[in-house]
Amino acid sequence: MSECGRLSDRMIEVLHLRSNWAAGEVTHLAGCPDCRAEWRVLEAARGLGAAVANRVDPERLGPRVLAGVAAARRRARWLRAGWLGGLAAAAAVTLLLWSPWGNRTRRTTPERELLVPLAELEGLTTQQLEGLLDQFAAPLGSAAASDAPGLGDLGDEELEQVLNTLEG
Repeated sequence: MSECGRLSDRMIEVLHLRSNWAAGEVTHLAGCPDCRAEWRVLEAARGLGAAVANRVDPERLGPRVLAGVAAARRRARWLRAGWLGGLAAAAAVTLLLWSPWGNRTRRTTPERELLVPLAELEGLTTQQLEGLLDQFAAPLGSAAASDAPGLGDLGDEELEQVLNTLEG
């Protein structure tokens, strides 16, 4: 390290009266214009802060700074809570719109309604399913509903089919 670099590092210690100049350092400071200019800048900077330091009352400033920090923390906490609340509301709206509960107002097509799997209907043929659909499509008390056979009208094979479908 050069003499100028070493002297530059020690200037702060000497400025704050933590150390004194050695004889060789004083000689170098007197002969080096760069080191002398740096020393003058440091001494001038120390004088700038002295006027402000005399006007600051630490007894009054401390509580005000702490109150400002506490207010900043409260604002940050409220801001985080606001963001979290907003995100939760957005998630709730999204879930409501994409969930089955949010789809109640949508109209479904008859084809979509027929896709509901029923174990009781799995063993029926296409002709039997169409006949069943015709009976459901007719209003109650109409001729199509009254034409349906009762259990006494069914043969042994037809009763067995009914029992098999009920047993699953």
